[in-house]
Amino acid sequence: MQSNRSGVWLTLGCFLLGGCTTYAPITRKSQLANPDMTGEIVVLTRDGTKYRFKNYLLKDSVLLGGGYIESDSMKDFSGNLALSDIAYIQKQQPSSSKTIIGVGAVTAFVIMAGVQLGESSQGTLSTNLAYHYPITYGGSGHGSCPYIYSWDGVSYHFESETFAGSVFRGAERSSFDVLSSLRAVDGVCRLRITNEREESEYTNRVALYAVDGPEEKRIVPDSRGSMHTIGKVASPVSCSDRDGHNLLPLISRADGVYWESSLRSKDVSLRENIRDTIFLEFTKPANASKVKLLVRGTNTELGAFAFHKLFSLRGPSLLDWYRTLESDPDESRRFISFMMREGMLHVNLRQGNAWVEKAAYADVGPMITKEQVVILDVNDDGGDILKVALVSTADLWRIDRIAMDYSEDQPVFVHELPLLSAVDQSGNDVAPLLSQVDNRYYSTVPGQSADLTFRDVPTVAGRTRTYIVSSRGFYHLWTAPGPADQRDLVQKILAEPGYGATLYLPTWKNLQTSDHQ
Repeated sequence: MQSNRSGVWLTLGCFLLGGCTTYAPITRKSQLANPDMTGEIVVLTRDGTKYRFKNYLLKDSVLLGGGYIESDSMKDFSGNLALSDIAYIQKQQPSSSKTIIGVGAVTAFVIMAGVQLGESSQGTLSTNLAYHYPITYGGSGHGSCPYIYSWDGVSYHFESETFAGSVFRGAERSSFDVLSSLRAVDGVCRLRITNEREESEYTNRVALYAVDGPEEKRIVPDSRGSMHTIGKVASPVSCSDRDGHNLLPLISRADGVYWESSLRSKDVSLRENIRDTIFLEFTKPANASKVKLLVRGTNTELGAFAFHKLFSLRGPSLLDWYRTLESDPDESRRFISFMMREGMLHVNLRQGNAWVEKAAYADVGPMITKEQVVILDVNDDGGDILKVALVSTADLWRIDRIAMDYSEDQPVFVHELPLLSAVDQSGNDVAPLLSQVDNRYYSTVPGQSADLTFRDVPTVAGRTRTYIVSSRGFYHLWTAPGPADQRDLVQKILAEPGYGATLYLPTWKNLQTSDHQ
């Protein structure tokens, strides 16, 4: 990173303090030019201090002016602030309502990592993020996570929608995805990571693994990165929903024909209808103690829809809530517990007369179908039939195939490939930001990307090569805050199972059914 640059980053949206009518990026210092020092701006610095400037002037990398510090004592202020210490600037525009545009600093609360502030710079770099606030935005409300493409020697293929659901830093996690199209060319593997959604994305690390396994097996990683060998799989002998409908024709083959929730026939304002359940029965081989349950599927856009609704409830306190999520472990745990409870696909095993939850599949995002595996201990289930129930929030999941592998995992050889280079779309070297988990993030906004190269290694003789990408990070959805802070309602949604679903599923149902009429 160049040390002689101010390293200031810009947001693209509005904080809706008194309303927002237009949304435009600031990409040049000249857009903050104010030669007569008139007008009012609100500034938040990286240490959390909020300034209200009654007059200001931007000179080089310094904001000059005077006003007061917003606090209990409302202290007068006159002086200057370095741009590198500023989290955002709220600027009142001369219109009938207030259009407020934020500016985030690369070493501060990066509200949104975007275009570096300057007269012509289009670069994107990021260093250690002390705090992470999203922008607020009046857009259409779509969001998910970074996309990863693999190069087969001719073209790039979209193969990974990574760390879905990691909507703030405390929820940061790693994803592991099979890259079936990736091919090494001249001993080099190439990946591309892109931001194509309405969000700010923060990637901590991208790693590529070459896994050599038995020729007759394929490799599927679990959520922790353990590699499992999959051979011949068994389909369930029965599969039905809560209403007794036979689902076997939909989930017995990986054919792109999906089971999905029957929203049209459900009254989702009732608690008994806010969960989907798939009941399965598998034949249990004699002496089986552990089995591999495989689910191939994808998510709907319901997850992003629900997150936007939830975040908007904090209204003008939205940024303060993000700050709390980053600094208060209890608040972070409440939110993560909510996400796990409402967003995951829960695996229950019948033991005697009770259903016992044994595992859960993490959400995978709405843009790509992914196969996931969990290991089930079936020593205590009893009988020669394994009874499994998959439970989730209604209409959150679409399932292509469900199958069981009873075989023991076979030894595999796992090689982490050296990262040779990582270059963003402007030619900047971002490899130091992506090479290890060190809380230095490659930060992007929509339209930005980076190309990565890795040095391949020879395949172990007699083995079949599978490439697995691991990526770690989080992202911030671009959300329009509501008019008021409904903190108590948010806390009830986080704490009470199913409460949020009863609030938002009716609206979601209306949107989905009207789209298909």
